[in-house]
Amino acid sequence: MSRFILIDQSIIDLSGHHYEYAVRVLSAAERAGYTPVLATNRRFKPLLAPWRVYPVYRYGFWFRLTEPRLSRVLRAWLTSLRQLSLRLKYELIFSPLGLLWVNRHAPVEFLKLVQAPSLFSLLLLALGFYWPKVLGAGFRLLWAAVPFRSYIKGLYAGLVQFLKALLRPFILVLRPSEDVLRWLAKQRKKQAFGEDTLRLFRQVHLREGDVVFIPTLDEAEMLGLLNYFRRDPRSKLASWHLLFRRNIYSGRDPEYSTQDESLRPLRNAFRYFQQQLAGQDVHFYTDTKQLTAQYNRLGSVIFHTLPIPVGEDYSVPSSPQDGHVPLCIAYVGDARSEKGYHFLPHIVQDLWDNYMALGRVRFVIQSNYNSPQGEPAAVVARAQLQSFPCDKVNLILNPLSTEAYRDLVLGSDVILILYDRDNYYARSSGIFAEALVAGKPVVVPAGTWMALQLEPFIYQYHEQVRQTETIVRTRLGQHLRWCRPGATETITTEDGSLVLSGEAILFCWLAAPTSATHLLLTFRQRGEPLGHFTQISIEQLDRSGDSVAQKMAVVGGGTYPSSLMVSLEPQAWRIKLGLRNAFSLNPLEICDLRVDFLSVGYDLPLSAIGVVYSDPEEISKCCREIVDHVAHYRAWAKMFSEKWAAYHNPVCLLEHLVNYTRETKQTAPVSLSLPNQLFLQ
Repeated sequence: MSRFILIDQSIIDLSGHHYEYAVRVLSAAERAGYTPVLATNRRFKPLLAPWRVYPVYRYGFWFRLTEPRLSRVLRAWLTSLRQLSLRLKYELIFSPLGLLWVNRHAPVEFLKLVQAPSLFSLLLLALGFYWPKVLGAGFRLLWAAVPFRSYIKGLYAGLVQFLKALLRPFILVLRPSEDVLRWLAKQRKKQAFGEDTLRLFRQVHLREGDVVFIPTLDEAEMLGLLNYFRRDPRSKLASWHLLFRRNIYSGRDPEYSTQDESLRPLRNAFRYFQQQLAGQDVHFYTDTKQLTAQYNRLGSVIFHTLPIPVGEDYSVPSSPQDGHVPLCIAYVGDARSEKGYHFLPHIVQDLWDNYMALGRVRFVIQSNYNSPQGEPAAVVARAQLQSFPCDKVNLILNPLSTEAYRDLVLGSDVILILYDRDNYYARSSGIFAEALVAGKPVVVPAGTWMALQLEPFIYQYHEQVRQTETIVRTRLGQHLRWCRPGATETITTEDGSLVLSGEAILFCWLAAPTSATHLLLTFRQRGEPLGHFTQISIEQLDRSGDSVAQKMAVVGGGTYPSSLMVSLEPQAWRIKLGLRNAFSLNPLEICDLRVDFLSVGYDLPLSAIGVVYSDPEEISKCCREIVDHVAHYRAWAKMFSEKWAAYHNPVCLLEHLVNYTRETKQTAPVSLSLPNQLFLQ
């Protein structure tokens, strides 16, 4: 029987996304007839694992997560020394000597701080204020009498430069820079990964038909794998599947061209790996289309996109919360700035008076740090959150087990995914995938992979609104007069297409009908829209010209139409509509622009499935929007979950791996007949 061997060097215990990912994939492989094998970090205790486990890897993907014991001991020792030094420094500052130093130019202030001046205080005052001045004046007098002072200064400066050059190698060893440490860590990890993989397959002898899947690695570990290939000819018997899940470009597609040269070492690493293979069958993957486009841009090897394997247990229907029970808004994952943890105190405070104090909403916030000390922003934010009553803001300070984590997701009504907008344009979010399979409304940032998944369905909802609600007035793009700030001439086009370029905003004025309650804007991005986003600004003004409401949103990024709906204030008389390319100075053409003024007699939800925010200040409004229309968002999230789960499940991932292997061997693709085959419809 063929084996499915999953290698995850970052698994250290029976919790976390790394272990859960492995469990889902190996379970699907076992049901498909494979013998599952798991290889983990050496710190993993395999006693409770359901399969054969080989804890052989010394280092994890995150080096500090699984650093060697000696390194951890040294780090703890240095931390203790720093804490001792800080304590001694504080004690010294508030001692008589410290007060003397702080007030060395103000003797009267020093005497005020010393409540009962003693002989010792007066002696310190004399030593601190009188003698230093006398000695300083005497030194300056002597220096003025020394001949060839400029020559001595130059000689001294030259000596300092010589000593720096002489001692630089020793300084680099004793106090290496962050870049040097990162390089040394990569070299060590590369060597160790190859050695540990060889050790693994000396215990697990590879056979024809075996599948080896490594769901998280970087170029250092890939090159370490190449070292193993050179030493074990049996590596040719298995198919190898490597998944890369980190972004290599910053920003979005229009910005990539300026970063190509800096990625030359990575491009060469992939090319070198491919050229050095000696018959091994290796396949490369990412888990988003945007990330696949980044890696394929290197032009070294071909990457494919894999589904995210969310388990069947997340699609179990959960009963809606009772109307008298506060809705649960959850933050899931460790407390990190990259995941927006530091936004939470402000969100809680904003919702306190009208939602939390009235018992409509409560927060459950996973608050364990990703490192022992925690990031400074996360430490401050957690301290602020601890000041709220625990029945309103429940903080989970320790990592959750797999079951407790799943229960948190399934028991939530709204899940906040406040990730960094630039880092997650291409990267996936496992929490987002689980929330959508579970049918939970989400709050996500604009211009990210998460928002790109929602926008087609948000547009679908807006089209339904257009078909069912009363349209008071419609304005098409070709009928609008556009202009740039400071310009007198207007821009009109026959087909209504506009070219957004540079930093300037194109704007037009719209008269708001008195009976209109909502504005619905739709358009398409023409040409090469991938990675291009449109920034929309909508300002409502009353008859006096005063602004009564403002909205800024970022939409687009794909080939489908984009849409935005906003509520109109009763006093709104004129609307200033502005458009610009959100993240790039490159030209962006939009077409089929249409503005509909709607008259709706009830509180109409503005979005569907979730709400996308463009500025962190809007997160509280997004939460209010979902809480006020929770039945609507639940219904759309549930409908979306069925489509999402049909692709993002472990069976579909396994089918991709098997079929890519068969394509290489030029055999017909297969469809797995498994108990959860319904997800593949």
